[in-house]
Amino acid sequence: MSFLSVNKFTLLGLTVLGLLTTLPNHTSAQNTPFICAVDQDGTPTTYAQANNGSIPVFKWQNKDFPPPWTPMRRCEEVTERLNNFKAQGVPLKNFQSGTVNQQKVICVGPCNSSGSNLLLTLRPEQNPQQVLEAIVASSQGTSGPVYQSNCPKTPVIT
Repeated sequence: MSFLSVNKFTLLGLTVLGLLTTLPNHTSAQNTPFICAVDQDGTPTTYAQANNGSIPVFKWQNKDFPPPWTPMRRCEEVTERLNNFKAQGVPLKNFQSGTVNQQKVICVGPCNSSGSNLLLTLRPEQNPQQVLEAIVASSQGTSGPVYQSNCPKTPVIT
């Protein structure tokens, strides 16, 4: 029985916020391409570091995931994954949706059963195509950060 099912909706040639081509290829404890921090409203947020400052990529508001997956823990985990992909030279493009361990996910490249290229896990009711479209809009600068929220008024991802 396969735990992998891939949605063929692929986003080719995109980079998160269009910044990744300008970020340094090396990382250090003080200079990482992505950071997780609490914003002025108290929301855990994944930021991309750019020459002109930190730019929000994901806002983590959803509290529906079981422990230990609090919004802060999800922020820290996805931020670490983004930094690891960048440090390993994995291009942060070609985002795809799929299923890993019977959960809807977004991966960097085709999703695999090991979850080695897993970026983030979605809630069962979330539409993976909408999440991918939100990432594309954010990467093209046509929208703000991608929200992971359980609030129905949050843009695109509820």
